[in-house]
Amino acid sequence: MRYRYRLAVNAYWAIPATFLMRATRPLITIRICGIRSDRIGHFVTDIAEHIGRENIKPARTLNFYFLRGPISNTQWELMIKRSSLRVLGDWLGYIDGWNRIIPGGGLHTMSSSLTGSRDLEGLFQKFDCTIPFLPTEEANCEAWLETKGWTKGEPFVVLHVRDSEYLKKNYPNYDWNYHSYRDSDIRTYLPAMEWLASHGVWVLRMGKSMALPLQSNSHKIVDYAFDSGKSDLLDIWLFSNSSGIISTASGLDYLGGIYRKPILFVNALPLLSLASFFDMTWVPKNLVWKESREILTLSETIQNTYYSSHDYESNGIDVEDLSTEVITQSVIEFWQKTANSQRDSAGAIDTQRAFWAIFTENPRFREGHKFVHKNARIGTFWLSTMGQRYLR
Repeated sequence: MRYRYRLAVNAYWAIPATFLMRATRPLITIRICGIRSDRIGHFVTDIAEHIGRENIKPARTLNFYFLRGPISNTQWELMIKRSSLRVLGDWLGYIDGWNRIIPGGGLHTMSSSLTGSRDLEGLFQKFDCTIPFLPTEEANCEAWLETKGWTKGEPFVVLHVRDSEYLKKNYPNYDWNYHSYRDSDIRTYLPAMEWLASHGVWVLRMGKSMALPLQSNSHKIVDYAFDSGKSDLLDIWLFSNSSGIISTASGLDYLGGIYRKPILFVNALPLLSLASFFDMTWVPKNLVWKESREILTLSETIQNTYYSSHDYESNGIDVEDLSTEVITQSVIEFWQKTANSQRDSAGAIDTQRAFWAIFTENPRFREGHKFVHKNARIGTFWLSTMGQRYLR
């Protein structure tokens, strides 16, 4: 209602501006896009998508952008305003609003993402869709890391394990229980973090608002989520400059993919939504039939793709978190492949091929995986625990 009121109040200038914009065609076509900025996953991915699209836009076309919704990260806002995109103020939203209301404006509008915030066209690999940091920003972030004992050149990994705290804190009037199937317990990741630390890798546990602090004696494990020095700048810089990312598929991890960092998605669901367009390894939670206690096969898993905890429950499926052992072995596998380019065994290659053969033949796969990165893979250790029945 507030938006409709503001739209009406600004009609006296926005409607003439809308017709003026349309009158410039066919000499030049002006298009307006409102970027979704309230959720960081959409904010970073949609901006990168449009940076890529600037390279393939039609001739005699000018694109203008505005940010739609609360700003989820002020540093990313600063960076996009100095990017190649023409980002204007909120006032552009009123022209966009009236252009959508008045018939005939289809050629002058664009969605925040044309592909559902997924890189279905390989734009992030074809083009440089990143935004560089200023030298002062680089220096400030490195200085903060050095206060923790880090030395420039040492590898560091960022880890983000999703829980419900952020949504509860920032959107208290909304019931987010439908998203609970995506949550995980940070304590089950601690052995994996300590393995990385013992091999000289710094680990930064990320998060804007998290439920539980870490309990570790290793000086190379930094609980950034509870650190007084955390900032929007560090959030963006750490993901963009890390040696690798471990995440439960929470949104900001996509920033690492845009900056071409390897990612391990562990305890991630749904499987059908795996980020095949990144250099990534996907290790999903297990889905188990309530009655038989059998793990769903790959085909059953794809068929039973849901985005609500209630839907899994009503269809007789338990969502089970991975064990500490599977998480740890998956992290070891990921890091050895990332740091040493370790090759898979012949048996592991065959298993990967069997998985992808079934996965890609399913009609639902083609909906969200039109571009597949050459390094996209499923976790080998996890796959070995699923048994032969799974690959059917």
